Amino acid sequence: MIIRQITQKDYPQMAYIFNSIYPYYSYTEEDIRFEYETEAKRTNLKAYVVEINGEAVAIAEYYKSWYKTTDNRNIIGLGIYVDPRYQGKGIGSYAYEFILKEIIKENVKSVVTHVLNSHIHSINFLIKRGFYEIYSYYELELYLEKISIENLHNQCKTFENIEVISLKEEKELDKLKLYELIKTIYHDMPSPLLYDFPDFKEWQESFLIIHMLFLIPFL
Repeated sequence: MIIRQITQKDYPQMAYIFNSIYPYYSYTEEDIRFEYETEAKRTNLKAYVVEINGEAVAIAEYYKSWYKTTDNRNIIGLGIYVDPRYQGKGIGSYAYEFILKEIIKENVKSVVTHVLNSHIHSINFLIKRGFYEIYSYYELELYLEKISIENLHNQCKTFENIEVISLKEEKELDKLKLYELIKTIYHDMPSPLLYDFPDFKEWQESFLIIHMLFLIPFL
């Protein structure tokens, strides 16, 4: 068993691992490419794969979190993903110990990660290592095939000065005003952590919301 940095050749297997863990999503090789090439630059993502007999069976990563502690300390985001066929064999522990040593080099005080409440084994894994829950959230889904955009337009017409536009029309918006609006909304949202909102340029390049559920302080 070895651990090494990811390469482009790993993308298909990484998509397979993510889809195996989260079957209700549909990760593609292009999704992985965007996340680990384009997004990686913005978040300073460092990612590795655990390999057994030439096969990538797990992913370990850490990245810059936009969240900070209440005393304004930086936080690192952590991710460990093990192919379900190989779970319970100590691979997650091996990946965690490796990535934790890398994170400590960053001289940060806290680490956050996220986990589904249905993944009880993952929750227990984190608790055993000193993590604790700081908040939880519900993921909302909208089935587009069951809604009518035309009805939405008609409903909004009953309100003065409200208009619904498509993402294609978004280019005509004043992006700076939109940025300031979303930034204001974010700072008004209750959270046990501070949110260090990206600057306008970073926000334009990739507006990504990262919800964190677990926090471990380095003592």
